[in-house]
Amino acid sequence: MILSCVLAYPLVALIVGWLIIPFIMKLRVTSAYEILELRFGPAVRTLGSLLFLLMRLLWMSVIVYAMTTRC
Repeated sequence: MILSCVLAYPLVALIVGWLIIPFIMKLRVTSAYEILELRFGPAVRTLGSLLFLLMRLLWMSVIVYAMTTRC
């Protein structure tokens, strides 16, 4: 399993470096939310923002719960 991750890393780095980053740089945007708005509209941008906030809230809730429970 570790070997497959190590072997896949250079391939992922090449794809990101040669395809994804130049594509995003041509768009002249400052955040992923702007890309969502350009491609899908403001409703999807708002949904993405809300899902991100919900994920962070749940993440912090789990951390607080884990720190307050006794073993």
